[in-house]
Amino acid sequence: MHKKLMIGTIGIVLMMLSTICLGAHLFDQKEWQKKANLLFSYGEETLIREVEHGQWITDDQGRTKIRNRIVQYQETMQGPAADLVNGVITTTMNCNLDENWTGPCWGAYQWPISATEKWAGVWEGTFNFGVVAGSYHASGHGEGGKLAGLRLDMDTVYPGYPKTAVNFVSIIDMEDN
Repeated sequence: MHKKLMIGTIGIVLMMLSTICLGAHLFDQKEWQKKANLLFSYGEETLIREVEHGQWITDDQGRTKIRNRIVQYQETMQGPAADLVNGVITTTMNCNLDENWTGPCWGAYQWPISATEKWAGVWEGTFNFGVVAGSYHASGHGEGGKLAGLRLDMDTVYPGYPKTAVNFVSIIDMEDN
């Protein structure tokens, strides 16, 4: 019995060590980026201001439609792609909310990084405006300078007020893929 336990323990330790070594190899980000032409970044999204309130129409059952709300957010990012995604993003928001202020939302965005470079694309997700919680996925393409030919994918989660939204961005070089 003791011998079986010892062999099992050694097996588990070897498996853990091989997993750690394999993980270190697979996630050597600089080498992996070179092979896949892929960059990552992560960070926070903070509301700056509402530019345009848009149209808010509530029916007799308490459902609300939001159309053409324009909002600006500060994206504060870290990681290898941070210099490509830090800045102020302007979004147009449309939502169909139920009586609990929860429902699907979608829109478009413009995200200038410099005077000649920007991201442009669309987003969609689900939000609860009552507790400021939800998530969305955005995709887009780069325009101008070092962003030309790049594709952006971003996933953002709002954990609820007063916590800050967190996001994860991947940028793919479409010229080489």
